[in-house]
Amino acid sequence: TKAIHDIIRYEIDCLVGVPSQILSLARQALAEEIPPGRIKSILLSADNLPSVVIRELQTTWNCPVFTHYGSTEMGYGGGVECEASSGYHLREADLYFEIIDPDSGRPLPVGKKGEIVFTTLTRTGMPLIRYRTGDLSRLVPEPCPCGTVLPRLERITARIHDLVRLRTGEWLGIADLDEALFALPGIVDYNTAFRSGGAVDELTVSLHTASENHVPDRQTVEAAILTVPQVREAVARGLLRLQPVQFAKCDCVASTAVKRAIRRVDIGEGVG
Repeated sequence: TKAIHDIIRYEIDCLVGVPSQILSLARQALAEEIPPGRIKSILLSADNLPSVVIRELQTTWNCPVFTHYGSTEMGYGGGVECEASSGYHLREADLYFEIIDPDSGRPLPVGKKGEIVFTTLTRTGMPLIRYRTGDLSRLVPEPCPCGTVLPRLERITARIHDLVRLRTGEWLGIADLDEALFALPGIVDYNTAFRSGGAVDELTVSLHTASENHVPDRQTVEAAILTVPQVREAVARGLLRLQPVQFAKCDCVASTAVKRAIRRVDIGEGVG
């Protein structure tokens, strides 16, 4: 792809992008042409950060992978991990972070998981007070191995409004599926649709592959999906049906730069 040729031509040594974008680069056949040791570091942001993707990138390019947390409302920069990879060190000089109960809005003690809210401390153009992000995490009480005194936020693994509730009562989020599906070779991205309201809920997964080679078959993909405990239980109890897995070849780096989620589909709407 053009991106890989540019890495080689311009001797690029740092990659910054959405996890699925960088994984797509790593899984392209041309990636083997990048000289060993060329990539010195990788920064991932703007989406869920699957540990399986981080490990693969570390192995592929033998370099540290850092993760970043931010949003437009924060001025993009909220916090970034250090080499200890133990959570985001926050910009406390500009942003004050709190964790609240999503239902009551009451602050939670350090160490308890809840919704992230933040207040801007230095902004004059668009000040925000206890802005609700919809992200779930916790402030880590233990000191970071790097020795900094900056407050530390645990990696975000879910957004409140992106979770779907199965008929078992369990919640299912994109992070649960990420760990299962991105572990499969050849997969660079995927879409999901959750259809409820009928006799049985339905889950449809559409996979984007780097090439036609080394792509798992449907049975392997379904087996991977069933490693997610919530899905396995719902299927075993006859409360959830997995629709046939769909495949689409992706010739370029995944271009999505928005946070992925499980798309809810009304009973009268097709999943297409």
